[in-house]
Amino acid sequence: MNEDMELVRGYEVHQSEAAFETIVSRHINLVYSAAVRQVHDPHLAEEITQAVFVLLAQKAGRLGPRTILASWLYRTARYAAADALKARRRREQREHEASMLDALNEAADETWAHIEPLLDGAMEKLGEKDHSALVLRFFENRNYQEVGAALGMSEAAAKMRVHRALEKLRSIFKQQGIRLTTAIIAGTIATHSVQAAPMALAKPVAAVATAKGVGASASTLTLVKGALKLMAWTKVKTVVVAGLVILAAAGTATVAIQHLQHKRAQARHRMFPQPNPNSAAGLSMSAARFIAALCHRGQLPGFPEGKTYVRKGNSDPGLIQVLSPGLTISPPGVYHFADTNLESYPVSLNLVASKNNNGQFVYNFRVIKTAETNEWQLTRAWRTDLDGKDVEEFSVQ
Repeated sequence: MNEDMELVRGYEVHQSEAAFETIVSRHINLVYSAAVRQVHDPHLAEEITQAVFVLLAQKAGRLGPRTILASWLYRTARYAAADALKARRRREQREHEASMLDALNEAADETWAHIEPLLDGAMEKLGEKDHSALVLRFFENRNYQEVGAALGMSEAAAKMRVHRALEKLRSIFKQQGIRLTTAIIAGTIATHSVQAAPMALAKPVAAVATAKGVGASASTLTLVKGALKLMAWTKVKTVVVAGLVILAAAGTATVAIQHLQHKRAQARHRMFPQPNPNSAAGLSMSAARFIAALCHRGQLPGFPEGKTYVRKGNSDPGLIQVLSPGLTISPPGVYHFADTNLESYPVSLNLVASKNNNGQFVYNFRVIKTAETNEWQLTRAWRTDLDGKDVEEFSVQ
């Protein structure tokens, strides 16, 4: 558990206002700066800042021990600011657009003037680890060793992560017509992205937040509710539910992988080009080979005799079939894929196979791969009837 989360736990368990005030003083500049970039209104930014820390106080008990608090606060400020902008656009859309233009024209630095309106939207398009790496390195001014420690990786891996995230950010800016090098982007963000919040803002923010919003203005509470809705909706959008086996759905693809005889598998490998290992097809193939290997060794729950059969009367009984594999990405967040490549972990897949049992039952296997091990693990094995009702749960070693 990192230092920030120790403070969060101290507040949650012991109701330590001192711990919460430490969190606020440590991160208020980050939250306020993200808010003011979104709404271009210092007073509204103060309300957003208040709303963010009220949300932290309300959700403190739900945050995992490995949460990167700075990244969570930054993203929550984005949600609250987006809700504030939506409400304000309904009332004064023309005035808002004029204030955006004025802010852009009055920017002191030409490069920052181009980046500023796009920065938060571009950051939102990054995966969770890339997002956290840039927040820690350039918004919080952490060195690579500290970034690596926070993300659970080595200093060298942290450098690579930051470099890759900057490259992605550069590509996003390029699509918007802004052509800059990663060095310029890094220097500009480090110099301009965080500005000091008003000196008197921290104490009332901490006081209202620790009271779970009691004493907050009606507009602040509205921001809290709006941000909660956006956070929940984002979670729903980014989690694809795995486990449904649909044979006739439009656009679905069935991937069949031969697995029982090693020589036949080698022949198939030579005949067909292998997909990108990080694509949906590549992950499905890799997962099915893992299941096939367990089956071949007699270690697959439900298949101790080491035989599998494809459903729906496929002529080759030596295949295991992956039916429309659902890809579930966690932790929740906004993920953007280049083609079908996946760069977020863990990835879980549901696979289905059947014995020669006259089609009475379906055997299901859930496997998961994490970035730490980069190896598949079997997490669940169970049998269902043809209506999808659970019939038997197998023990997974």
